[in-house]
This record gives sequence, structure tokens and C-alpha cells, in this order.
Amino acid sequence: MKNVCGKLITSALIALLIFIPAGLSAKEKRGANLAVTRRDGSQVSGELIAVKRDSLLLLNNVGRDESIDLAGIKTIKILRKSRAGLFAGIGGVAGAAVGATLGAYVFNAGSDDEPSSLRNGLVFGALGALTGLLADSMVNSDTHITVAGMTPEAVAGFWDNLKAYSRMGRLPEARVQAAPANAEGSAPGRRSRFRLSVAGSSSSPIQHLRQREGSFRFPNEPPPESGPYPLAIVALFGPTDGWLPSWGPISLAYDWNERWSAEVEAFSAPGNRGAMDVELAFTSGLDGLAYAFPFGETHLAKYTGLVAGVTYRPLSPSALRRSVVEIGAAAGPAFVSVSTFYPGVPAKKTAFCGRIQIAYDFYFVPAVSVGGVAGYRYMKTSVPEEPVLWDIFFEESTPPYAATLQRLTEIALPDLSVDGSGPFIALRIGFRF
Repeated sequence: MKNVCGKLITSALIALLIFIPAGLSAKEKRGANLAVTRRDGSQVSGELIAVKRDSLLLLNNVGRDESIDLAGIKTIKILRKSRAGLFAGIGGVAGAAVGATLGAYVFNAGSDDEPSSLRNGLVFGALGALTGLLADSMVNSDTHITVAGMTPEAVAGFWDNLKAYSRMGRLPEARVQAAPANAEGSAPGRRSRFRLSVAGSSSSPIQHLRQREGSFRFPNEPPPESGPYPLAIVALFGPTDGWLPSWGPISLAYDWNERWSAEVEAFSAPGNRGAMDVELAFTSGLDGLAYAFPFGETHLAKYTGLVAGVTYRPLSPSALRRSVVEIGAAAGPAFVSVSTFYPGVPAKKTAFCGRIQIAYDFYFVPAVSVGGVAGYRYMKTSVPEEPVLWDIFFEESTPPYAATLQRLTEIALPDLSVDGSGPFIALRIGFRF
């Protein structure tokens, strides 16, 4: 490939080094940059030096210390330093490497086409840089906290957490007492207790195979000619291995408190096909000849479900914590649906579903989060089949294969075992209101 990948990656690494802020190597701790709005409307901005019992100490923009009383604070905004250059550089390097490799070994089947490798490297590098910029806008977005109207307990917790953002760190001081919630200029705080989450997921295929019991009979014939006769199963075909995508889960949660929530969730497990080949074989008592007819069926099995449960948060959301971890368990009905393409008789049944999961969410703004879920579902049942009637032409199954026999035939397919148990993963977006 004439070193085009190496040249491209080397150039990208040089650009990345240029973008990395020089301050990353500094060992002196700096406090966060704050913008504080007082109740009278005035504003103060600067570096947070220390968090005291009832005040903040800031180094303002002109290099002077300024103390701000807690009782007079309306809002605090933590101004996060943008690292757009660093994120864009990392994304650009990764994208350029992937693009150059794809250009050489995928699109050109390993040929030494430098223009194609360079072009794809530039395109993927640009996409990677754009992804880095988007990631920076999410991770390093400003945090805005309305102190006025918080409960005393909430203000005390926020004040204690804010110490970690100061230059002095966590000084051994007593926790603060909040200003009265109904002080002039304040408003009662409204806590978002509902969360709507929408996700797309992937899970292992549903396992479904016909059991090995089945029969057929001739309802218009007198006994013993009417049967029943057992089905001779030739082959069973189940789903292929791998993971399949599906919509959901979609959930609505209500927060009892900062740790516990009640949740209702709807989901869909991806459907997949299965098939069975059988032979309808019998010996007629009328002429003593053996007859047979090849028969096959193809079906699609899938699960949908509605479960309810509880969620516990070891890491709960707060004014200064945007990463949240949840552990949840739920149970409810799962509805299995079997759509039979041939012979064309659908079937449905309700089964029990139990689900456990762990989730991580990142709140890049207070009301919107993105995250991932990993969990396991248990749902298993057996679906019976309704008998079907077919007018079948049987053929003689032994030489000279000359005789035929037409009869109305009732076929009872064996029950279908449908097991949707297994792990799943999902990416979700959440909205609090």
C-alpha cells in the first residue's frame, strides 16, 4: 500500500499533539470556573477557591478574591472547559486509520491504490473528528444548578459535593444549613419524577422446535381406516445462531426517591423462522398398499412482553453527578406469536417473563440522558397447534409406484417449544419530566 496508511496516521498524530492542551501536564490543582447569580440579579464569575460553611470564595476575573454568601445565591453554573480539540483529534486519528485501512483492503481488495486510501482516510477522519466534537459537547457541557428553592437537605448535599470542585478540595468543615426556601427571590424547586426511555436492542434468537409427537387421520373414513397414524418426522430446522436487532424496550419510570423507582416496560424479542419436514405414511386396509405424502411447514415465532418492577440506583442523579447506574428487576406476561406460513394457521399463547438488568446513563443535560443496558430475560412455553384439513393425493410408496389415493386429511402438528430466554443489550435515550 506504499506506506500511505503510515503517512496518514503519522500526520494525524502530529495534529493530535498540537491539539492537546499544554495545561494537561500541569500538576497544580485548579478550581472549577463558576458563574454565580445572586438573588438581586448581580453576577460574579471566577475560579472556585474554597467552599466554606455558608459562603463561596472565588478568584474573580480581575484577580481579586470575592466571598459570596450562600443565603444570597440564586443559581450557580459550573463552566466546564471545552476539550473540543482533543476529542476531535482523537476521533480524527481513529477515523483516518479506519478509513485508510478500509480503502486499501475492503473497497480495493488489497490493491495499492493510494488515492483511494487517502480519500477514505480523509473522509473517515473528518467523520471521526465530527464525532469527537459531538462527544465534547455532551461530556463537557455546563452544569446549571438553581440553589434558591432547594430543600435544606438538598442544598447541604450540593454544598458538600461542590467542595471537590474547589482549589482547596474537601476541607474538614461541618455541613451547611440551607437558606429558607421561601426567601425573597426563590421559588419552590420542582423535581422531575418521571422518566421515559426509548431503546433499540439486540438479543440471541428465540429457540423454537417442534416436539416429536404428531398425527394425521382421515375423518371421512370408517375405523380402523380413519386412523390416527403417526407423523414420520424427516427433519427439523431451528433458528440460526447470532444476535438479532429489535425495537425496545420502551419504559416509563416513576421515582419514589433518589434511590428507588417503579417501572413499566414494553419490549419485543426478534422473531425468526423455523421449519419441519414430515412424511404422511400409512398402509391402507382397503387394498393393502403403502401410501405416502411429503409434508412440510414453515413458521415465524416471536415474543412481545409487558413487565413491571423496581429499580435501585447505587449512583443516583444529582446536581453535580451526571453518571447514573441502575439495577432493576421486573416480571409480567410475555406473548408468544407463531405465524405459520404453511399450512397457514397462526397460534398465540401467554407465558411468564422475568427480567433482571443493569444500566448506565449519562445526563448531558438535566432532562435528557443516553446510556446502555445489559440484562437477561426468562420466558419459555409450549404452543399447541390446531388441526388442519387438507385434500391430499397420496402416492404408492413402494414399486411400481402406480397407485394413488385421494383423501380428506386432518393433520395435527406437534406442539412447538418456544424458548426466548437469554441475554440482551440495548442503547437507550431517556427524558425526565
